[in-house]
Amino acid sequence: MAEGKKTFVAYANWMATFEKLTDEEAGRLIKHLFRYVNDLDPEPPDRMIELVFEQFKQILKVDLDKWESIRERNKINGSKGGRPKKEKEPKKPTGLIGNPKKPRKADNDNDNDNVNVNANALSKDNRTPFDLVVQDWFEYKKERKESYKSEKSKIAFITKLKNLSGDNAKVARLIIEQSMANNWAGIFELKNKINGSEKESTRTPF
Repeated sequence: MAEGKKTFVAYANWMATFEKLTDEEAGRLIKHLFRYVNDLDPEPPDRMIELVFEQFKQILKVDLDKWESIRERNKINGSKGGRPKKEKEPKKPTGLIGNPKKPRKADNDNDNDNVNVNANALSKDNRTPFDLVVQDWFEYKKERKESYKSEKSKIAFITKLKNLSGDNAKVARLIIEQSMANNWAGIFELKNKINGSEKESTRTPF
């Protein structure tokens, strides 16, 4: 066997060969096998052992070639520093609002990939009128001790406010003021006067 190799594989189907031998012949074959795998370069004790062992010898050589191939591959990989390092995930571009640094547990709130806003990172210098509305609502929720617990829930809120207001800051302001005035936990469509009666959308707090 090769240097550093301390084991070899004996196959179950070899039993058929040993069953055909006498105990004495089987003993001589086993001794010859172990001398061979320990690199003692033994001479077969007789012609019968030489013929029988030849089939084992060929199998052992194939296994040895496989072992050396794997060892060489591991050696090459080791010289290169092991496994190639995993490329760092490219940073996502940040807009008005950054992405959370760590993955967070998913919420039940609906998400909208088109909303690129992070309410915690609103810059005072760059805030739009709509951003100010959002900020006021977050302060309101904070006072009620109902702060949003994840970036996804904040983004879902902003998405809903944009949809209800048509992305109009003035309308958005009226929507949150309506909820604040009524001490509501969520936002809803503005009440509209239709034929002298009030029509109110189905309320789903957000």
